[in-house]
Parts: sequence; structure tokens; C-alpha cells
Amino acid sequence: MSDLKQINTVLERIFQEEGAGIVFCNEPEQEFQNALPFVLLDGVSMVRLDEAAALEVKIRVERVNPVGKFLIYSPAEEPPLRRRLAA
Repeated sequence: MSDLKQINTVLERIFQEEGAGIVFCNEPEQEFQNALPFVLLDGVSMVRLDEAAALEVKIRVERVNPVGKFLIYSPAEEPPLRRRLAA
């Protein structure tokens, strides 16, 4: 359980002290997955990309609650960064 306490402490710092609105957690090893139900952060909504459609998440974050705080978890690899082409 000390790992869970450490996870909560780090996430609280990121959301509270650093003022993050959205934190993405891509975790292909899925070591953190079992701890998710026990992560308790005041005012932060947990969204699992393996349980919700991407469009649903986008609407929720951008339209329904644009000032909310979200921990967005994905048990997959971080997607590659897309580069914009120069005009």
C-alpha cells in the first residue's frame, strides 16, 4: 500500500501545486491498473480509455466540463507525436 500512497502524493502535487487540469497516464505494463480504484483525489475525475470511447472522453473534457480536472488512464503505449507540416 505504500505504492498507493506514493501515487496519490505525486498526483496530488501535479494537480494541486502544479495546477494541471489533465494528466495522462499511458501504462502498457498495466502495473498501476489494480491501484486505480483506490486512487482518491478530490475534484479529479478518473477516465479510463479502455472503458470509454475516445469521442465521449473528448466531449466530456472539452464541452461538458472544460474547467474540470481529469486523470486519463490508458493501458496502451503512448501514441506517437504527430508533427505538423509547414504551410
